[in-house]
Amino acid sequence: MVILDVGCGVASFSGYLLNKNVITMSFAPKDEHEAHIQFALEHGILATLSVITTKKFVFLDNAYDMIHCARYMVHWHADGGKPLMDLNRILRPGGYFIWFAMPVYKKDEGDQNVWKVRVNLTEVMCWKIMARTYYKKDRVGLVIYQKSDSSSCYEKRKENKPPMYDQKYRLNSSWYTPLDSCLLPPSLSDYEWPAPWPQRLNIKPLSLLLEADAEEIFNEDTRHLAALVSDVYLRGLAINWSGVRNVIDMNAGYGG
Repeated sequence: MVILDVGCGVASFSGYLLNKNVITMSFAPKDEHEAHIQFALEHGILATLSVITTKKFVFLDNAYDMIHCARYMVHWHADGGKPLMDLNRILRPGGYFIWFAMPVYKKDEGDQNVWKVRVNLTEVMCWKIMARTYYKKDRVGLVIYQKSDSSSCYEKRKENKPPMYDQKYRLNSSWYTPLDSCLLPPSLSDYEWPAPWPQRLNIKPLSLLLEADAEEIFNEDTRHLAALVSDVYLRGLAINWSGVRNVIDMNAGYGG
């Protein structure tokens, strides 16, 4: 499973999942959280900083199996729900969004207004509430949503609001572009859930199905990099790899 943790603090959520065979990207808003992200990276946890609620996430469509947010100060409903719609874009069809926040359980007017807006928005986005609960001992409320994996829900909407993206939009759609008010429809290649981790590492990604020679290119890239790492990096360089955790690949190709 591949997870995005938004508003991650010191990335304790990601740290807990390290031994669960779960890959987690810890993500924090670029305000006062530079020290938190530095802490996470120094402890060997994937983490990054970026702007939230004005620009799109710099991740491609359908990138994450699950998104987790325990930070109430991220106003997903702001600006007509644009931040939540972009979250929908990077969440895989059938994927889950876990939200810890006061509007989930508090009864005061402000929090209830936020919850009502959230309900209306997620309904037109075709998200289903799988669970909503309050842990009295810890004073924590959470809701778990599941994104639809079928286009039928969107087709049944009385109004096309928010509208659906045109499929041709998808190329280079997320590179530092402003938020907008559109939804990404599931395509035929999105219906099949990918193989479990880590088996999916050696299986051609579903997003490459439309390219005629994609599988051959992907397999060749995987073989090339496997040989490079095994024969050169691990054996031919005087590096103590036991002390290396976080590596950034500046020319990743297919990520082999």
